[in-house]
Amino acid sequence: MTQFLAEHFARLTPFQATLWCIYLLAAVMLPVYHVRPILKYMHGCSGIGDACIRTEALQCACRLPALLFSMFVTPSLPLFLSIVFDMLGRMARILAMYWSQRRWLAARATASSGSVGQVATQ
Repeated sequence: MTQFLAEHFARLTPFQATLWCIYLLAAVMLPVYHVRPILKYMHGCSGIGDACIRTEALQCACRLPALLFSMFVTPSLPLFLSIVFDMLGRMARILAMYWSQRRWLAARATASSGSVGQVATQ
């Protein structure tokens, strides 16, 4: 792997190598923005609000052609990592939304069945 990177960087100008490193840094940092919504969905008690799981899943699926492009047409480690990390963040967000929605619906069903029981006993 080290030899591959050394050969790759030998063909780049210093400016291109700097841009490559900046892009790699962005590829690693960009998915961090998925963490906050994931944590809110996992620990919050207000459900998913107006978020749409289907839209998030479609956006994740639209990354697949870009991922295949980065693997087979333009083999680029930063591009590949950028797409993979974004897809993983989106998949984690979708799962967190799904679990949050199930938890919210279960809490709502429990609350409504509890209030029905109270009305029946009065």
